[in-house]
Amino acid sequence: MKKKIIYLVSVLVINFIGFVILSPETFNLCSNNCFTNSVTFGVGQPIFFGMAPITLIFIIFLFIKDENKIDKLCKLFLYYIFISIIIITIMPLSCNALDPICITKSTVAVFLGVLFLVVSLVKIIRK
Repeated sequence: MKKKIIYLVSVLVINFIGFVILSPETFNLCSNNCFTNSVTFGVGQPIFFGMAPITLIFIIFLFIKDENKIDKLCKLFLYYIFISIIIITIMPLSCNALDPICITKSTVAVFLGVLFLVVSLVKIIRK
């Protein structure tokens, strides 16, 4: 149980850091626009919105009794983090008006977070 709480707290801390980077004015860290848009929307928004589905999975972890299953899902999480960092890094921050399909960092972060949520739920239910 202690390991599960540590996992959940670490995910919540990362999610909170993303929220602080996304809106530092909320916490009186600076006046308006202390971060550039590339930091706010390139780092803060993908972290905050990408970690929301992962937070749900780690809350579900609290109710799973099988430690082996949790360890396997944590390994899947490490692969997910590594791959998603690479994919999000190469995505553009914004798109031109002439682009037929606009896929930005935040869109990919949300998609990858939801994909991790679905894959994890399938793995939890199947076994």
